Amino acid sequence: MIIRSSPGEKGEYEEKGVQTEVDAGYEGESEILLFEAKNTSVTNEIIRQLFFPKRKWEEDTTKKVRTFFSQYNSDEHSISFFEYGFMDALEYTSLELVKSGKYLLDNKK
Repeated sequence: MIIRSSPGEKGEYEEKGVQTEVDAGYEGESEILLFEAKNTSVTNEIIRQLFFPKRKWEEDTTKKVRTFFSQYNSDEHSISFFEYGFMDALEYTSLELVKSGKYLLDNKK
């Protein structure tokens, strides 16, 4: 897998032996959706958990690959969804927020 160097550095390098894992993946006719989920509050998502699975699937398919992060907040009984993309498919640090939403869960029985 070819990765572009960090901003300010020159060149590209080949990443070998990257292990990937996603919490869920869904395949449609034209897209693959990859999900990373956390059931506790986090202050920053781990970019590599979105980047490397996306790159791996983009190498293995011609379908559009989209990446999502979800987070459950037990204090608010809410779940937040974020769709992320990468402005440069080869650059790890080019993460961009595509869209997001937050949903309050009904805790009544």
